[in-house]
Amino acid sequence: MAYAQKGPAYPSRFAEKVARRMAEIEAAKQRALEQRPFLSEHGHAETAPDVRGSDLCIVTVCIGAAACGLESVTLPAMRAYAETCGADFRVITDLGDGNKYQHPKYAVMQIADLYREHGYKRILYMDADIMVRPTAPDAFQTFAPGRLWARNEMVNWQTTHWERDFRERMNRETGVAVEYDGVHFNGGFQLTDRAHADLYQMPPWCVTDSDRLWLSTRIVKNQPWFNHRRQVLGIPFGD
Repeated sequence: MAYAQKGPAYPSRFAEKVARRMAEIEAAKQRALEQRPFLSEHGHAETAPDVRGSDLCIVTVCIGAAACGLESVTLPAMRAYAETCGADFRVITDLGDGNKYQHPKYAVMQIADLYREHGYKRILYMDADIMVRPTAPDAFQTFAPGRLWARNEMVNWQTTHWERDFRERMNRETGVAVEYDGVHFNGGFQLTDRAHADLYQMPPWCVTDSDRLWLSTRIVKNQPWFNHRRQVLGIPFGD
């Protein structure tokens, strides 16, 4: 055989290696964000909204040095995709009034404001580093309303120790315990309905405080909060 089975320890070592590399990347992004000013929508035509009066919207976040340059690479494809779907297109470029959303990782929480202020029925969020193919199917047609649609990171993992660690810490910090239900979703692509707007609520603490940072590299993360909140709210999941 070309590839021999390495035994039960192999998936764990591989997962740990991937987790360490991801943490290093996140730490580098955070250092860059701290060293560069946030992008402003003024002077950036690529980040201007496309509003066509739709009850659907595609949203991304483009803030700081980690996103610098993406506005001319990925955003045109997202804008074209929104037009194909008949959806509005909006780019979040700040942290809200008074920096309400504290850190670029939590700027996505402004989706709750978009639901409330613009009356959208469904919002598709995509990370700014996603390149949408011209042939991509209409997500609003592909995925039926009623569920949070995202990628479940637990499907192909042989170990869930990191998910458990995230969940147990969130249980402690929120005082609300949830049990593992087989889902830990990646928030880089998430399609929600207006009924799910409460998913986008900020934690009741400052996300940049030293005791709220994550991993050995001490970074800001939103994924543990998102996953805990989905379970607390009882939002059905689809992937």
